[in-house]
Amino acid sequence: LPIVKITGLPLITRTPPLGEVWGRDDLASAIEIIKRLEQMDKLVTPDKPLLYEIDRVDVSNFNGRENTQHPHIILYAKDNTQIIWGAEVGKWQRHLESTDEQKLAKLYGYYKEYSTLSGGAKYINLRDPQDNIPLPIDKY
Repeated sequence: LPIVKITGLPLITRTPPLGEVWGRDDLASAIEIIKRLEQMDKLVTPDKPLLYEIDRVDVSNFNGRENTQHPHIILYAKDNTQIIWGAEVGKWQRHLESTDEQKLAKLYGYYKEYSTLSGGAKYINLRDPQDNIPLPIDKY
């Protein structure tokens, strides 16, 4: 079972009272991406799961809390190759990014082509939409 670290979580100053839900959107978003990668591994790469190549998910800029212009979520391969995810799952349209499904397809396409996420590139950008895909802004 792969172990993927989640980094960039702000320091917790107080925990919720006993019995209340601890609402952490940044943590939930990182877990959602990891779950989707796990599902894709089962479907696309069951013999050599991509998730074993992921070291950590960095949410330090979640929702642009440090810089709205920089990627909100970045995954890192074991060799520190950046995998630029972008906005949290389900929020791609607000930032005119690739859909979540396209991001997964790009990542797994790269992985199937090169058999690894390490060493081949400085970074892998999943945010930019593919050509000829209509975006909400195209309607105006």
